[in-house]
Amino acid sequence: MGREATCQCNWAGTTAEVKALLETNEIILRGEIRRRIPLQKLTNVKVQFDSLCFSVDREPVQLFLGALAAESWAKKVKAPPRSLAQKLGITGKTVVRSIGNITDRALLSALDEAARISAR
Repeated sequence: MGREATCQCNWAGTTAEVKALLETNEIILRGEIRRRIPLQKLTNVKVQFDSLCFSVDREPVQLFLGALAAESWAKKVKAPPRSLAQKLGITGKTVVRSIGNITDRALLSALDEAARISAR
């Protein structure tokens, strides 16, 4: 995802300026409040006015990102993670050509979505 913003963060009553980074699997806060928060630990994700609000282990968190950025971040945080097949562009119409044996379970699972797998 790779979004970042310098903003005010209120974490369970403590407010500080942070650099917030929205990555594929986590939100990273740098500054006076330092945290790495896996996206699956976020609960009650919502936008209130100009801030992204959520809870982590029952502690309320508020990132004052601005209205547009807060909406955008909330949409990304709530979206289900992309599958390996989606990341590789494999669809039901894709013909995949491979060299050698495939032993990786995640890759085999992604290839199940392909129309056909060819060794040629």
